[in-house]
Amino acid sequence: MTNIFRSSTLIKVTLLFALFVTLTPFASNALTDLNITKGTEASPLASFADSSPSSNITELGDAVHAYSPNGSFNVQNLTVDSNGNSMLVQVNGYALSPLDAGDPNFDYYIFDIYASVTSAAYNSWYVDSAGLGDGHGPSFYLSAFTCYALNQSVDLPYISPAGLINDYSQSQPQTNSLDISLGSFSFGVSHTFEVPTSQTNVVFESTCGVTWGSSANTGTNPRITSYAYDFQLGMKVPKGHPATLAVYLGGNFYRDCGFLCTNYDNSGGLYFTTEFIMPPITTVTSSPAGLGFIYVDGTPQTTPALFVWDEGTSHTLTASPSVSGGAGERYTFVGWNDGGAQSHNIAAPTVTVKTTFAADFQKQYELNVSSSTGGTTDPPVGTYWYNDSEYATVSALPDIGYALHNWVLDGVDVGNSTTISIPMNESRSLTEVFIPVPTITISAGGGGSIVVQSAEIDGGRPQSIPSASSVTYSVPAGTTITLIAKPGAQGYSFLQWSGSQSSQDIAFNVTIETSMDETANF
Repeated sequence: MTNIFRSSTLIKVTLLFALFVTLTPFASNALTDLNITKGTEASPLASFADSSPSSNITELGDAVHAYSPNGSFNVQNLTVDSNGNSMLVQVNGYALSPLDAGDPNFDYYIFDIYASVTSAAYNSWYVDSAGLGDGHGPSFYLSAFTCYALNQSVDLPYISPAGLINDYSQSQPQTNSLDISLGSFSFGVSHTFEVPTSQTNVVFESTCGVTWGSSANTGTNPRITSYAYDFQLGMKVPKGHPATLAVYLGGNFYRDCGFLCTNYDNSGGLYFTTEFIMPPITTVTSSPAGLGFIYVDGTPQTTPALFVWDEGTSHTLTASPSVSGGAGERYTFVGWNDGGAQSHNIAAPTVTVKTTFAADFQKQYELNVSSSTGGTTDPPVGTYWYNDSEYATVSALPDIGYALHNWVLDGVDVGNSTTISIPMNESRSLTEVFIPVPTITISAGGGGSIVVQSAEIDGGRPQSIPSASSVTYSVPAGTTITLIAKPGAQGYSFLQWSGSQSSQDIAFNVTIETSMDETANF
């Protein structure tokens, strides 16, 4: 590569490379000696040579965005020297997705470095553009160093360009791409940009860094005011540590100051260091976990599910309304831990936040209620769902002429209480059994009322039948009922009981063996 630059340029770049490699961290006095100006945050890029924004970069394979400490996809720095000539660097970081860990000890990154130089044309300054053989150096040289942090290194041979490139495209779109394979995983970056006729080559390369020379190649310096090119390198970083990259861009400019007068400006440059870190892992899970509970962007997931998303992108989380847990068992959606609706959109978290989105489901069991002829239930016969360990309450409602004989719960006789309470800790089946029983219709004539009392009627509590009305009771055979006549309005008195049995006693007992009727006459 001795024919690329004249010897003085090679010596300058060699010393620069050696200085960056050996100083960790770089000493401030060394920077002063080199007349390097530390970069500042960039102003709008339209003021500079085509900045080829990040939208022109395509992630390949398992590549995901890496992030600067402030959560940005890229870092942009510029400097303007005392002559008004400016240098701009834009660094985009990418990484092998942390979900595809091909190496237990290291993380892997690709850095896309886009560099441009712009001359102060208003003051007759121009960019050196006579190719790599220009005696005053190329349009610029770019150095990227990784030894700034312990045990991280350039992942050779993953650099691009990796050798001499003569580009005769005349400002047509060109693509710089790099792909890294790690066992069954691969990730890469492709960047499309425009470049004039140019020459680019690697000046130095090692595990500590790479220096490229790149230049417009007009042959005669026809007063080009800007030049830009794209570079990529792979980087290997101890797992869990940020990737630290030091970048130096040195531009070469000249000024036509009149007849036989040319000024050269190659004494300064742009230097900065930056860090990139892995994107956060977002967890989407459910309680309980498994398949069928959660959909992410319309795709069913087995929870817990892990995702790596570019910051700020929108994603849809959807919880199933109900998930079967087997015969007579299900899980119903309760809510998300972020308070979102059953289906709602989220923005991917920032790099500083590791986020878990969790959907909670309630386990429920089925109760099947059925009944024999002769009555119904409250709630009515049917299928009902209850939360795990909740109690279900069911009451018997026999028809006239029938009585509750017993309840059958899961095939077992559980008695004949009018109301039953069932612990729902499993799927259950409840059947109500009714049997025919005698009835007694009791009527009160006009002018008085009746008090009815029996252990088989409403738990033995007295019942009242108003004047000129009747009530029918269903009771087991052999039931004894006490009837008491109560004369009402003035001028009325009790006459007798008539019907299935007769009596002139105001109060008398009847024993029911078959259906019968009794009337109090006043």
